[in-house]
Amino acid sequence: MNSKIEEFAIQSGFILSKDKSVKGDSIVDWSSNYDNELETFAKLLIKECLDLVYDEVQYITDYTRATDMCWRIQEQLKIDNINK
Repeated sequence: MNSKIEEFAIQSGFILSKDKSVKGDSIVDWSSNYDNELETFAKLLIKECLDLVYDEVQYITDYTRATDMCWRIQEQLKIDNINK
């Protein structure tokens, strides 16, 4: 599992176990109900993407429009506390 994805899974509350068939790899224990955790995971992933866009927006000539687009995405998906 990608280390960033694993970090989001842990932050979201997923139970991880080591996959014995893949050296050093973690897998999600899907025997639990993860309705709330999936929503949190999705928000963390989207937040990470928006943070990347904010970091790159300085290179876009229409800064105001690009920033507005990020905020509209954030509002539409009801994601709080973007770091920028």
